[in-house]
Amino acid sequence: MTEDWAAVARAINQRMTELGLRQRELIERSRVSKTAVREIQHNTAQRRRSARTLEALSVALAWHPQHLAAVLEGRRPPQVGDPVVVSDHDVPGATKLQTVRKQLGYSAAAVIDMMVKRAEALNLPIMTATSLKTKLSNWENGHESVSLPMYRRLFREVYGRTNDELGFPPESEDDDIGELRARLAVARTVDADTVELFRLQVENARRVDHRFGGITVLDQLRGHIRQIEGLLANSTSYGRRQALARVLTDASTLAGWQALDRAAIGQAWELHEKAKAAAREAGSPSLLAHATAQQAFILIDIGEFAAAVEQLADARALAEHETPSLLRAWLAAVGRRDDTLRAFDAAGSLLPDDPVDPELPFLFLQGAHLDRWRGHALSRLGEPNAIDQLTDALPRTPANFTRARTGMLVDLAFAYATAGDRDAALEHARQARRLAAQIKSDRQLRRLSGLILPTSARNTA
Repeated sequence: MTEDWAAVARAINQRMTELGLRQRELIERSRVSKTAVREIQHNTAQRRRSARTLEALSVALAWHPQHLAAVLEGRRPPQVGDPVVVSDHDVPGATKLQTVRKQLGYSAAAVIDMMVKRAEALNLPIMTATSLKTKLSNWENGHESVSLPMYRRLFREVYGRTNDELGFPPESEDDDIGELRARLAVARTVDADTVELFRLQVENARRVDHRFGGITVLDQLRGHIRQIEGLLANSTSYGRRQALARVLTDASTLAGWQALDRAAIGQAWELHEKAKAAAREAGSPSLLAHATAQQAFILIDIGEFAAAVEQLADARALAEHETPSLLRAWLAAVGRRDDTLRAFDAAGSLLPDDPVDPELPFLFLQGAHLDRWRGHALSRLGEPNAIDQLTDALPRTPANFTRARTGMLVDLAFAYATAGDRDAALEHARQARRLAAQIKSDRQLRRLSGLILPTSARNTA
């Protein structure tokens, strides 16, 4: 097979220019040696390279892991999010653990680094990074199973995936959950204090999520959801079932949004289905409308725009009667340009004087929040005034809403690129990529990988 290393060098240099990367930054991101990077980038030495070298460079350049391998072989490169094809040179029978890592575009070194840092934050006594390198290879190639619960927990938190998605056995109940279940079983009742405990756990998870992203709380939320589901399934009191179902709806929609942020699309969809079922159990049109509308963002992310518009219309119909005006204000349309802009105008008129409702703790429309939603829609539509809208809203968005600010920076990068301002687009993309990497927002990193920068600093036409 003919190998075109000159094409690889051109692709790397063009991508580095697009991303504004220096060689030192590429080396740090890929963890490939300086000598190898220099030889490949400048095509000064053509030699057989490890597939992992090209994979690490591809991921560092925000491409599909097999992008550069395809360029080398003269094939059309795969898109970010496409499945990773296992070649004859890979270990046969790739495990789910290995498949998930490659689908996310993480290098083994990056995973080990994340596991070590997460273990330090949780005060878990794990093996050294050097030992983890060997263990990860054995785990991914199926030579050993991940037998210790703390390592399975770390993988769940780092990848944002469930035990089943990672090929792990069902997790046995830990002592804390066992104690709580035992107390509830002895009492054989769920009182208002118990429901309030679960509600506060979800609310605390929401606050942590705003600041640090889902990597810190997604697995914890899944544990809360399992607890509440178990109690709901064994409760015979209609009033208790409704109270538990309300909390279950909130926990599931929050976990579903976090799963979407980690690019776990299937898991995000299932969690929203769980939320909708719980909302029906709770007899709450408001909660059902919110879960239905939020699920539509998954459809938007996978390109099912017509289905998203239909689902948002269903959500608005659910919220048409006997629902708070705050919820109706949030349900802005996604569709044709005029419909969308009129919907946001309507949202502003529906917004109550005090846009905070304790019954709807997941909605934030006060201050800059409605403006940032409008700016997001304008950016998606390619409207030029998206820049002014987002630029005005960004400094007014609370600093602890890190995920929201990340999304706004991504929106601004796309808006400036559409306007032809390469330098501004590049600067906002850099800021967004830094925050997205900090909170492990695979969704926003994936959006940034599709950013096409204009060829000049500013369109003068």
